[in-house]
Amino acid sequence: VNFLFIFSGFYTLAVIRLFGTKYTLIVAYIGMSMYTVGNYYPSWYTLIPAAVCAGIIYGPLWASLNVHVTSVAIQYASASGQKQPHVVAFFLGIYTGIFKMAHIPGNIISSVILLNGREENTSIIDTSLGDVCNNTEAANLDRLYLYILLSVYVIFDIVGIVLLISFVDHLGTDTKFLSPARMFELYVKKPFVATLKMMLNWKLILIHTLNTLDGFIITFSLGNFTKVYVSDCIGVHWVGFSIAVYGIGSTLMAFTVGRLVKCFPQYCVVYPLVAINLGIVIFLLLWDRQPSYFASLLIIFGLGLCEGTWDSTASCLVGILLPHKQEEAYSVLRMSSGVGYAIGYGLALFFNTQIQLWVALGLIIFTIIGFSMLTITHTNKKRHTVF
Repeated sequence: VNFLFIFSGFYTLAVIRLFGTKYTLIVAYIGMSMYTVGNYYPSWYTLIPAAVCAGIIYGPLWASLNVHVTSVAIQYASASGQKQPHVVAFFLGIYTGIFKMAHIPGNIISSVILLNGREENTSIIDTSLGDVCNNTEAANLDRLYLYILLSVYVIFDIVGIVLLISFVDHLGTDTKFLSPARMFELYVKKPFVATLKMMLNWKLILIHTLNTLDGFIITFSLGNFTKVYVSDCIGVHWVGFSIAVYGIGSTLMAFTVGRLVKCFPQYCVVYPLVAINLGIVIFLLLWDRQPSYFASLLIIFGLGLCEGTWDSTASCLVGILLPHKQEEAYSVLRMSSGVGYAIGYGLALFFNTQIQLWVALGLIIFTIIGFSMLTITHTNKKRHTVF
């Protein structure tokens, strides 16, 4: 999935220009739901084709979401007379916050379902936790509850597609039906060349550090952390609750970042979260892991705060610094998300948690360098600017 996601940026621009953001989203949502359905009968014959389908449309999905919101923000700024950078940051913050908020109800539902799979008369909080993380509830889970979870996910997919078709506006498209040669030039050659040129844009290269870190933090938080520090330590039924806590932190920062940049330079928001992210990684490197509800939930809340900031900031910077090339920029930007996902999942397959934490430390340092270079080159003496 993530391998194809990385390369989807080369054709994402062509897809958006040909079909527009709304219809790209509809097709992408349907394709992503196929991956969920494929997990009912997990085998090479179902999961591989579903994963290929998801990887192909993952890039157009995320890019079209960002392009649609940024386009609406620019139109609103023009109509209301407000400053475009502030409106773009505010709108993208709202969009990101709503997206992150989905972690909360969805994962509470999953934990409630998994709780029903536990032994009768077992409390949600186990007061007899020992000193060793060796919980085996996940291995003994009845598959019936997995099917119930998948069914809930499919229902949400269907509701999302219906809402998208019914209420999202079609912002138009550049589609023109011409000769095959001309169609190839307009919708294949030119978008491909524009994407290659955008890949060499120095501003976007620096923003890539934020987005790569964001992708890695997502995979570590929702994958390795929930397995090693939640499921193995306090029980698999707490995985959903912990991701809901993660969603609260991520949602909080996604909504907050768009408002804070109206009052403070963006670096005043980013650097404190960098410090928090560094603190979490260093703590996990030094911590002798043991079952603890407080530590597990507090750490994943902090990771949510950081991830919500990286996601919002990267999208805002593209909308602010490259407003007239947003389609190309968002197409390329999502390739770096795929790189972050691939690094995170790849390391989880072959290396232990300590190695992943050292890689996270390196990515945070690269992010500090990249964002600092952007800040230095775009510093404005006027206090109300985003930088």
